[in-house]
Amino acid sequence: NTILEFFSSSTRGVTMSLSAPTGSRVSPAKRIVRLYKSGKAEIADELLMESFNRLGAAFLRNVIQTCKESGDAAEGWRGMCKVMETGATPDITTFNMLLATCAKARDLNVARACWKELSQRKIRVNTVTYNTMINVCARGADLHMAEQIMHLMLQDQFGAKASAVTFTSLITSCAQTGQVSKAEYWFSQMANLGITADQVIYNCVIDVCAKASKLNKAEEWMAKMIDAGLCPDIKTYNSLINAAAKSGNMETAEKWFFEAKRAGCTPDIATFGAMIHAGAKSHRSDKAIYWLEQQSKHGLILNIRCLNTMLHAVASEGDAASMQGWYDFMKNFDIKPNAITYGCIVHGCARAGQLSKVLEWLRHMVLENLDPDLITCRTIITALVDSKSIPESSSAAQWAYGAIICAYAHAGKLQQMMDWLQEMKKDGVVPASVLIQDVCNACISGNVPQAVAVAMLQVVANGVRANNAEAINKQQVKERALAQGKEATSGMCSTWKQPEQAVQQQTPYLPFNSQASNLIRQQSLW
Repeated sequence: NTILEFFSSSTRGVTMSLSAPTGSRVSPAKRIVRLYKSGKAEIADELLMESFNRLGAAFLRNVIQTCKESGDAAEGWRGMCKVMETGATPDITTFNMLLATCAKARDLNVARACWKELSQRKIRVNTVTYNTMINVCARGADLHMAEQIMHLMLQDQFGAKASAVTFTSLITSCAQTGQVSKAEYWFSQMANLGITADQVIYNCVIDVCAKASKLNKAEEWMAKMIDAGLCPDIKTYNSLINAAAKSGNMETAEKWFFEAKRAGCTPDIATFGAMIHAGAKSHRSDKAIYWLEQQSKHGLILNIRCLNTMLHAVASEGDAASMQGWYDFMKNFDIKPNAITYGCIVHGCARAGQLSKVLEWLRHMVLENLDPDLITCRTIITALVDSKSIPESSSAAQWAYGAIICAYAHAGKLQQMMDWLQEMKKDGVVPASVLIQDVCNACISGNVPQAVAVAMLQVVANGVRANNAEAINKQQVKERALAQGKEATSGMCSTWKQPEQAVQQQTPYLPFNSQASNLIRQQSLW
């Protein structure tokens, strides 16, 4: 019935099949893509092959174009593979369309598979193929492959020629990895080929320098751009301001801002974002606030990125009151905080030594369905060390991981808590015994159902017990080695000091409080 319904809408020939649907009717190409996405691959394959046999390569291109519109290169590649299984070979135009879909979707894996298929089938590629593939590599930050393709293009004997567009994509790829020397090399290669650099190319090179925090280099290329008779635009100045911001040089950032104004360039939201960032990097929250106000005065809408930069500025100074103020400001203007927002606030509270506030904001973050990541965890660790606010019962790493685990325990999210215990293990951090009590308290304060709370306590207790048992074993090995006059393995027990009581009893040292003991006793887990 599905097949009959499909062909009932495509019996009027190629024109109808390839045109946009009218009314509520869905085009055959869209229907196939939807079937692939919904997991009905067999039906989609059958419809695709039936249509391809009737309508030819034009229909396959229509399917790939539909995939491009939805930003899904994998479905287009699947359809092409199905066609190639029959022995048919799509032409280079079809491959180019799929590569363009990969560029839009930033799907480097499909692009690589597509390029490999072109090589194996010995299909002659053209300038569009090379340019699009280099563009995919630039978007996917694969400079090595982009350079390989560029070398192949320069050696091509069938008419493919590199242009300013090609070099723009390649130098953009250098920007993703901050490879200033590579960008300068390819700029010189372009000059050797007689290709005149335009404003876009110079902006790309300056942007590479900015992303690599090479302010002097960026200013050198600015001078070269002017010497070449080209006028810098606001993108040029934004890159220079970004370079100054990354270096924490507020004065230079302001210098280039006013230079842009004198040159007749209108500052945009990226310009003010860079100025706010400069204030944050130079630990000048007053400057960050000033440029945030200037952004508003210029009629530019405040966005989450600018406000997060502002939060980063006050967090660097450990100003908890100001962080709360900016958070309330965001909420009042209906700007939804994201994970970066909470990460900045948590970092600021940790720098101020306000551990209870760190716990509070982490819980708030998790309840908003935003997940802390490893960057959040390591930021807390660094802030604790810098502020010398490490609790006596654990190390900075133990406390940071434990705080995140307790945040998930408070929200009753068992799976995420288990994931963080695994991350803790991968990072070589041994859970502190006090973590069991902390998790219990978090479950109680979060009104977590008893069954879930007990499951969480069991998982944490097992983790602590396993690590304690391992520590006891290492201690015994060390003692035997010393008794035999041998030097113990370097670094043994370097991150965990086993309590004497646990060593003597040969059992895990688990300091339960009465509430934790009751929860566990009720379920007969111990």
